Amino acid sequence: MDLSKITSFALLEEKMKYNADRQQVIAENFANVDTPGYKRKDIEKPDFANIFNEKLSALTPAQTNSKHIGAVDDDSINGRKVITSEDKVQLDMEALEMMQNSTSYSEANATYKKMLSLVRVAIEGSGAR
Repeated sequence: MDLSKITSFALLEEKMKYNADRQQVIAENFANVDTPGYKRKDIEKPDFANIFNEKLSALTPAQTNSKHIGAVDDDSINGRKVITSEDKVQLDMEALEMMQNSTSYSEANATYKKMLSLVRVAIEGSGAR
């Protein structure tokens, strides 16, 4: 069973990928806190509500293969747009962003696992006969 074809699972997976990519950008901000002229970066947040509505209305899958690798460039990470601000990197702000991002990932991961266990129960039965 391909769970990525179930809209809720696909969205949770996308959310976790977004959070993992964002964690990488935040870590780069940390690493460059003392680099002269370095400007703070972040990743453009996807419109998850819009993605959800598009997936619901789509009759056929839009993605040809989830294993395709996109072009690599300095302005994106895994196809996500990296945004450079004019702000200097501040360690306390980056630490807060990293904690919030990590919490967001953990929540999506926990929800994904719970939904997976519910699917297993639906397929295999609860075992209480």
